[in-house]
Amino acid sequence: MSSTRKPYSSDELLDYKESSGTGYNLTFQMICDADCLISNVEAKWPGSVHDSRIFRASPIYEGLSQGAFSGVLLGDKGYACESFLLTPLAEPKPQHSRPTTMLITKRGLVSR
Repeated sequence: MSSTRKPYSSDELLDYKESSGTGYNLTFQMICDADCLISNVEAKWPGSVHDSRIFRASPIYEGLSQGAFSGVLLGDKGYACESFLLTPLAEPKPQHSRPTTMLITKRGLVSR
C-alpha cells in the first residue's frame, strides 16, 4: 500500500493548493497484490492529507477492521500497525532485521 503525491492543476480546488503556493497536489492511495495487480485506488484527497488518514477513511480499512475482508496489507512506518496492516520495525533487533527488510522491499513495489 502506498500514497503518492502527483501534481494537480485546477484553480477551483483551493484545498489542493500547495503550502508553498507553487502548485496543486492530489494524494492518492493505491493497493496492489504481490504481483503488482491493482485492487484499489482512492484519488480524491488534497496533498496535505496524511497517508494514514486516507487509509483510515477508506472502505478497505472499514472492511478489514470489521472482518468483512480477509488478508494482510504492508504499509510503511507512517501507518499504525494493525492486525491486518504490517509495518516495519523502527529499530529491529538482529533477529528481526531480515523480516523487516523483506517487508520494506515488498512494500516498495507499489511505490515505483
